[in-house]
Amino acid sequence: MFWLASQLSPFAIKPGGANLWFLFWIAVGAGVALLIRDRFPLGLAIGLIPVSAFALAACRLAPLYERLSLWVVPALYVAIATSIDGGLSLFRTKWSQRRWIIASLAATAAIAGTLVSVDLAARGVEDMRINRPRSSNHELNDRDTLRWLIERQHKDGSWDELVPGRNGESYYTGTGFPRVFYLGYHLYKQYFPLLALTTYESAMKREAAESAA
Repeated sequence: MFWLASQLSPFAIKPGGANLWFLFWIAVGAGVALLIRDRFPLGLAIGLIPVSAFALAACRLAPLYERLSLWVVPALYVAIATSIDGGLSLFRTKWSQRRWIIASLAATAAIAGTLVSVDLAARGVEDMRINRPRSSNHELNDRDTLRWLIERQHKDGSWDELVPGRNGESYYTGTGFPRVFYLGYHLYKQYFPLLALTTYESAMKREAAESAA
């Protein structure tokens, strides 16, 4: 239980994309409950997705880490949207019936979902406009990185693996599933250095063209 509780905050922040992690999970839980109440098969499916992700991670069968767990995020967003829509609908119904406790819970779900949605939108806009401008290098020294790649490039244009393994290759260059199987992509050592060099060259040409215009 302690491990599960410790994963809620980082997962809501990334890949969930929310700063308000506590409200994030309240909205998710409320949305799943409302879906199960109104559309049981859909609600069960949506609820089982994050549950299965945490269960697989607890069993060390699949990692619960950033982009490797992106497959869970759409279900969480559906639940958050339902917490707003379903919460407002339930609030109106129970308010007219003067069932104050249920109406209060429904209002809480709708408010939590709304705050989380605003937080997600604000964080996304900030990420695009401030944290990731088109000219951003993510606080890395591009030129030193390119120099490092060029210095280690062979005359035939290839690169070697830095991690020793069989036949000069590292054992595993893909994710796979821990303790089940691992993947080896033998051309990764060529693809990504070339991609870095050509991307940098294209960016420099684009900047030069924009400056001359």
